[in-house]
Amino acid sequence: MFNMLKAAVIKETRIIFRDIEALAILFVLPAAFVLIMSLALQDAFREQAGIKFSMLIVNKDKGEVGKSLVDAFVESHYFDVIIPESLPDPETIDRETNEGKYQFALVIPEKATSHAVENSKYLLTGLKKYKKDAVEIKLYVDPAIRGDHRSVVLATLNRSIKEIENTIIVEAIGRRSGSKSKKDDKPTLFSEVKDPFENRISDKPSPTSVQQNAPGWGLLAMFFLVIPLAGTLVRERSEGNLLRLQTMAAPISILLAGKIVPYFVVNQIQIGLILLEGVYLLPLLGGEKLEMGPHPEAIIPLSFAISFAAIGYGLMVAAFCRTAEQATSFGATSILILGALGGIMVPKIVMPPLMQEITVFSPMSWGLDGFLAIFVRGADISGILLEVGVMLAFGFICLTIGIIRFNYKLTHA
Repeated sequence: MFNMLKAAVIKETRIIFRDIEALAILFVLPAAFVLIMSLALQDAFREQAGIKFSMLIVNKDKGEVGKSLVDAFVESHYFDVIIPESLPDPETIDRETNEGKYQFALVIPEKATSHAVENSKYLLTGLKKYKKDAVEIKLYVDPAIRGDHRSVVLATLNRSIKEIENTIIVEAIGRRSGSKSKKDDKPTLFSEVKDPFENRISDKPSPTSVQQNAPGWGLLAMFFLVIPLAGTLVRERSEGNLLRLQTMAAPISILLAGKIVPYFVVNQIQIGLILLEGVYLLPLLGGEKLEMGPHPEAIIPLSFAISFAAIGYGLMVAAFCRTAEQATSFGATSILILGALGGIMVPKIVMPPLMQEITVFSPMSWGLDGFLAIFVRGADISGILLEVGVMLAFGFICLTIGIIRFNYKLTHA
């Protein structure tokens, strides 16, 4: 039995190495995808993204309101603030933002500080109407700006205005009560809620671009073995090779195991090279280094389970396809669909809730979740047992269906 398995493995290995170009594609293409996608999406995944919005601030106020608003945007990571030497008119500002010269423009009106202070006096006297209208700060926006980006600006602007308003009211209360309040006094009824991950660089709550793309495209590459695996099996069956081998007392399980072993090795080399690319090559090209968490050894059982699932799926596809062309076209299409559904092309976090629930039907979703648990959450082997179990179960079901189907076809040939 062992000699049969050995012979089957050697035969399949020779078939694989017969087409060196096709074998090289299995390694080169996923590595290129990881490189391109990790670099292209680096800022999109980064917590403090490199993207900055151009913000023109026209400050006509000479008081604290104008100064505080300018400082709020200058100190933010998200804005490239432009202060014009001469004050442009509203028509010019509107035209230039519409043309995309500035993504945002903020106009702080004259005497904004004095008007706000005057209004605070009337507010504290209990009058229903202020002496002056509320201070209007004008925001201009490039029409091409996305809604979520506008929300970032509005949140920053309104938070800053609210802080300025509270400070002015506190100062007004101090004047009415006869107590002196310092310039920097602010209400402290509630403490500021801070990001718990702000200073924890190695323990980020969301994956980086390379943590998402390296295992994601590695998974897709491992499953793409369905094309050469299924194509070879279908050709051997159609040419009668499998039937001839069976007549030599070689059970179908041994013949299929002979194909599993070399492709399993190819899978492990694929994922290993992709992870090495993320750790060593990407930083040299200006990308982020792949951080694999405190338990990188957990990658081994996960990659083994993913490979078993991928090969099992390939054998099942081969068992139901009548021609090599069918195996190639169906295999490639189904893998792309499973990849899209599993969060490879589009991260699950940006999918609508219904789509996120459907992702459980893709084995790649479970594999990617396992990698992210290791990389981002610091999971060890015990922390990915569910993902490993699901992948093994998927591979076992596919392999069982494939063997039954092959036996049926060979006995009814």
